[in-house]
Amino acid sequence: MSINNLDNARHFLIVEDGKSKSIIKLESEACSIGRDPRNTIVLNSTKISRYHAFLLRIPITNNAYQFRIIDGDPQGNRSTNGFKVNGNVCLSYDLEDGDRIAFADDITATYNISIEQNNYNFVPDEEVTCLMSSSDRAKSSSHQTGAISAEERRELIQNSLERLASIPELFSAPIVEMDLKGNITYLNPVALKYFPDIKKNKLQHPVLSGIIALVEKAEQDVSVREVTVDKRIFEQSIHLIASSQTIRCYFSEITERKQAENDLKKAHEDLENRVVERTSQLAASNQNLKSEIIRRKQVEREIRFLHQIIQSASKAEDFTEAIFSALQEISEYISWAYAEAWIPDLKENKLKLSPAYFSNTSEIAILRKISQKISFASNVGIPGQVWATKQLVWIEDLATTMIEIVSHREKTISRLQLQTALGVPIIADEKVVAVFIFFDFANRPENEETLRLLQSVASQIGSILQKKKSEDALRSSMATNRALLDTIPDWMFRISEDCKLINFKASKDTRVPLTCTSDIIGKRLDEVLPPEVADVMTNSIIAALATQKVQLCEYHLSIDGETRYYEARIAVSDARELMAIIRDITEKKRIEQEIRNTLEQEKKLNELKSRFVNMASHDLRTPLTSILTSTELLEHYGYKWNEEKKLNHLRRIQSSVKHMTELLNDVLLLGKADAGKLELNPTEVNLLQFCYELVEEMQLTTKTHQIMFQNNSYSEFGGNCLPQDETVSKQPLNINNVCLDKKLLRLILQNLLSNAIKYSPNSNKVNFDLCCEPERAIFQIRDFGIGVPPSEQDRLFETFHRCNNVGLIPGTGLGLPIVKRAVDLNGGFISVESEIGVGTTFIITLPYLAA
Repeated sequence: MSINNLDNARHFLIVEDGKSKSIIKLESEACSIGRDPRNTIVLNSTKISRYHAFLLRIPITNNAYQFRIIDGDPQGNRSTNGFKVNGNVCLSYDLEDGDRIAFADDITATYNISIEQNNYNFVPDEEVTCLMSSSDRAKSSSHQTGAISAEERRELIQNSLERLASIPELFSAPIVEMDLKGNITYLNPVALKYFPDIKKNKLQHPVLSGIIALVEKAEQDVSVREVTVDKRIFEQSIHLIASSQTIRCYFSEITERKQAENDLKKAHEDLENRVVERTSQLAASNQNLKSEIIRRKQVEREIRFLHQIIQSASKAEDFTEAIFSALQEISEYISWAYAEAWIPDLKENKLKLSPAYFSNTSEIAILRKISQKISFASNVGIPGQVWATKQLVWIEDLATTMIEIVSHREKTISRLQLQTALGVPIIADEKVVAVFIFFDFANRPENEETLRLLQSVASQIGSILQKKKSEDALRSSMATNRALLDTIPDWMFRISEDCKLINFKASKDTRVPLTCTSDIIGKRLDEVLPPEVADVMTNSIIAALATQKVQLCEYHLSIDGETRYYEARIAVSDARELMAIIRDITEKKRIEQEIRNTLEQEKKLNELKSRFVNMASHDLRTPLTSILTSTELLEHYGYKWNEEKKLNHLRRIQSSVKHMTELLNDVLLLGKADAGKLELNPTEVNLLQFCYELVEEMQLTTKTHQIMFQNNSYSEFGGNCLPQDETVSKQPLNINNVCLDKKLLRLILQNLLSNAIKYSPNSNKVNFDLCCEPERAIFQIRDFGIGVPPSEQDRLFETFHRCNNVGLIPGTGLGLPIVKRAVDLNGGFISVESEIGVGTTFIITLPYLAA
């Protein structure tokens, strides 16, 4: 079929297994074939490898392609039995219409290309398995036809192979790249491990020797050869990438296969030599011929056994299953009763019993139970001796040569009357990966052929078991990593270097840290985030790519009317990809704010304590000193004094006690107010009369100042505030039923009037004004004293605070805080106006209360 005819063609794989036929439509870029159910195309047969082959789509034009079938999996691991195309064994083959592929004796497939619509109408929809991805369907919508040259076709094939190899860091096989001048341009980690001296030896290294000449002489862009490095044999696939003038080499280690082939070849050669030798002596001795035939059958049996045990171990799902299949195959072949395996634990430096074992009798189950409770150190017991020496151990008579050391296991072996034991070390990379122990009830003399066979088995399955163990560790690691990811409570986003969202893992918190209403995959950050947040995230991504270090940024969003705070940790996860972990830190922010508030309150409390100590040391110590002095004088000189002098000292004591009592009452009152235990007790009060009585009381306590009281109330609660006479009888105002807390009102006005007198030492008057409105009363107290500095006015109502210009004027710093608490409790407010050296005015507004 010509290339032009491939435009808009449809590709099918018709699979037949002798019982049924299935038709598979091929549209995906690549698909795997094998026995494992995770393959794209599953072939149910024991002769099919788990990952037998894979199909790679090769573009020919923008709308035309064909498929290449390649043996094994994309990591370079070959299948067990391979496949044939049109009767020929192939490692890879570019399929054409009508090609017939044989995967096994009972499973075949035919590759079919259909051009016209009616050519595949015979295929029912329910019988076609479509392997086309969403991206493939998008690509299939474009239609461009046209012929291409053979050179262009080879280039497209090469590009497909390059695309398959675009993640060399993940390959488990070595990959080496070099330019046409012989300079090494890339080595993946496995290549560095396998060829540590390649950079030093360069073109002198076996894997690079003669490679440039081979590429120049080759007519195709792909060559294959075998190379040997340190007794390891590799199949080297050499690809010339014309677009970049690069030579890329893929390596697949075939040492074990070559060794097996050599062993098999040697066995066959030995067999043939024996047959020839015995045939030449046929006339002389028919008995010798029969013996040789028996021997030949034995060798063939051993070869089949060797192949079977390798195949069984290779097909095993995990390390334990591989050990079980090996123990069973060996035990059944040599006809021994019991087999167990001991696995080295490198952390504890001991051998521990494997879960896998084989027994053809139930009598020996007690030995298994006892063995599960113990372990062997190096050189201890049969397992420990095999582990330490890496040599086979054959004990013909356990009764006379017991080396188990562990007494209860030794007694059990003796009680079971086990006669013979055999220990076999399974070695890979010069390390013991397992120790196989076999027991039998019969007395078996040491057999060289059996030992030779077991040595061969051990050398073959060692690397297989090591590989299975590594695969188990990898699966466990992947499961652990998946569990860790699943347990992370945060949102996780994969972001490309151009700030597009690739994928995400949702958190249990349903509040998404991105403001979006549709699918966010494939969108840029500035499409799903507010500009200010997108800028912060973008800058962090640029910094992460530039520094290769984790970047931390915070932002907030409004979600459901609530402001949520988020912390984003951004790290580079690939050459062109980043990972962002976003955590809701709203609660953390709230706690931090609470801590800051608590620290601020604690700071204020410490300042309050300091002021209290300063106040107490002065305002309590002074009266206490006065009391102590007066009592001592009365004690020592009272009998000499007249009554007048004694009375003066007693009055001084009483005055000091009264001062201390007032101070403590103020402290208790302030504490009661702060604790919320100060209660209102509203009663009806004649406000004007109350003020006159208070002024008279205050006037009695001072001889230096005149309190000038003035009533500016509304007449009958209407009209302007007009000055009234100071005589109660002349007031026509109806303010006899005002409801206020009389006790707190007295406390407020007394403190303010006392302060006005105290802090105006160079004045002789204090103004006190009252203005009653329908809903509230306004009190104004003005002095002509020292004034309050502007920087101190905001702190006037702080407990124990005194302004820095009070000098020697006594005070506790409690009066104004008490006034403020009382005003607040009444639901009123207080304001202050002051000027240094001119005076201070306090204005208190109190609403009337309900009785």
